[in-house]
Amino acid sequence: MAGRGAARGLVTKVPAQVGEILEDLRLGRLQIQTWTPRPRRCSIARRRIFSGMVIAALYIAGAIVLASSWSHHGWVAAVMFAVASCAWFVHVGRDWFTAGGARTAALGRRDVGPE
Repeated sequence: MAGRGAARGLVTKVPAQVGEILEDLRLGRLQIQTWTPRPRRCSIARRRIFSGMVIAALYIAGAIVLASSWSHHGWVAAVMFAVASCAWFVHVGRDWFTAGGARTAALGRRDVGPE
C-alpha cells in the first residue's frame, strides 16, 4: 500500500511542477543546462584509444613488411617501427606533461597542485 501513497504524491506534485515550467517558458525564463561528466577524461581516453590503434597498426604493418620478400623490406619495416616508436613517445610525453609530470619532477615532489 505504500506504493499507492507515493503514486498519489507524485500525481499531486507533477501538475504543479509542469505549471511552473510552462510559466517560465511563457515568460522566457526557462533555462536548460546540460553537462558532460568529465569531458577532459573522455577526451584523453579517446586520444589514447586512437593513438594505440595507430601505433599497433604501424607495428603490425612493419612486421608484415619485414616478413615479406620485397627487396626493400628491411628499410620500410625499420621506418614503420621508428614512426610507431616516435608516436608512442610523443603520446606518453604529452600525457606526462599535461598531467604535470614535468613540473612535479622538476620540483622533486608529487604533491604540487595545479597553478
